[in-house]
Amino acid sequence: MQAENYREELLRQLHAQNEVSAIIGLEQLFRRTTNGFNTIKQFVRELVSIQSSRLSSSPLLCRMDVFAYSFLKGAKNFDLLLPFDRKNNSAFLAQHKKWALQIEQLEKFERSGIKIDNDLSSTYLQLRQVVSRPSARDELRTLVTLLISGPSSVDEICQQLGLNSVLVGRMIAVFDQIQVIEPRGDETYALVEQTLSIVLFCLREVMGIELLGTLLEEH
Repeated sequence: MQAENYREELLRQLHAQNEVSAIIGLEQLFRRTTNGFNTIKQFVRELVSIQSSRLSSSPLLCRMDVFAYSFLKGAKNFDLLLPFDRKNNSAFLAQHKKWALQIEQLEKFERSGIKIDNDLSSTYLQLRQVVSRPSARDELRTLVTLLISGPSSVDEICQQLGLNSVLVGRMIAVFDQIQVIEPRGDETYALVEQTLSIVLFCLREVMGIELLGTLLEEH
């Protein structure tokens, strides 16, 4: 769709649904690939440019996966167009604090040998054994894909990372066994929410990827 038609169609839908207060699932327009930014960039650019022409004076909120947002904030200055609104994210801020405390426990375990809570220790030790191997490059890249691009099918992981389906299936089986990822009904796989702090810690320590700490930074 050409830019002019895209803008007109988006404006028409916003006017037709003037009582809508939020656009959800914005992360579905994005994947962390070379061409995966184009769709969401076009949508956000046009959305911001026509905000003033909406009939309603109430703010229009956009909701998207927090890790996709954090990545886009760092890679594309995404927060300049769609700033993070603390007032409408109290539940997430509470979860953010919980993740930070769990990551602090893992830090103390690795640096000082302080015992981890039982609900973290088993999964963490199993995942650490997988990702700390020198040959674990593809396993780590798969976790990054599921974290930033969100729930993904085997085909999507293969295409994004340039891997074959046999290898991806083998990695998924390992992660599923230690309860780090779980299958969805639509033939995709997603990270288990209860183990996200463990995944975040491992990716930070092994690959230097820090999404949680930069999320709430203000410039």
